[in-house]
Amino acid sequence: MGAATLMFNWLRAKLTSEQVMDVGDSSDLTRPNLKQLSESLTLPSPTRKDELWMAAIDDAMRLATYIPNQYVDGVKEAVISSTTTGRGLADLVPYIASIMEITPHNAHLIALDLTRKVFGNSNKQRMEKLGLKKWRWLHTGGGNNPFSEHVAMSGKIYRFDDPPVINSKTGQRGFPSDLLGCKCRMQAVISFDDEDD
Repeated sequence: MGAATLMFNWLRAKLTSEQVMDVGDSSDLTRPNLKQLSESLTLPSPTRKDELWMAAIDDAMRLATYIPNQYVDGVKEAVISSTTTGRGLADLVPYIASIMEITPHNAHLIALDLTRKVFGNSNKQRMEKLGLKKWRWLHTGGGNNPFSEHVAMSGKIYRFDDPPVINSKTGQRGFPSDLLGCKCRMQAVISFDDEDD
């Protein structure tokens, strides 16, 4: 069963259980309920065999320009393993530290960044596959030195086909977690108005 079918079945069951029987115009009831549900929508988790998951890992590796070419294939396989069948960072950090001959602290920073990129790219691809056209930028704190552009974008809605500028110095356009150290996330936006599409 596909992700879209699972989401539809969940939405249908949720709406049916909440529907009020004594309503004149059902569209007035359905629109607010679906809008309310979309604010807390979660998408199913991918598996190792998931084509979108593998594409998300490829995208993450492409964005991780700080990994020397000779380590890309090994790190990619370690990311696949750690995010699907492994123990996450507990497996990925020692591998990166060993293969790249760097400190565990630096390996931890790289592993975190790669993991964020994979999950961020996966969520983006799943939203697009479900036919969503818009998403909301969510700034998540950013530590001591947050990207000022990302703080300003928090809560704003963007289209997948027109991503915002994420680095004003270079003019780079992209999505949450594309930049090194970015901890921002995207939230699905479901629009019910034809003019919004």
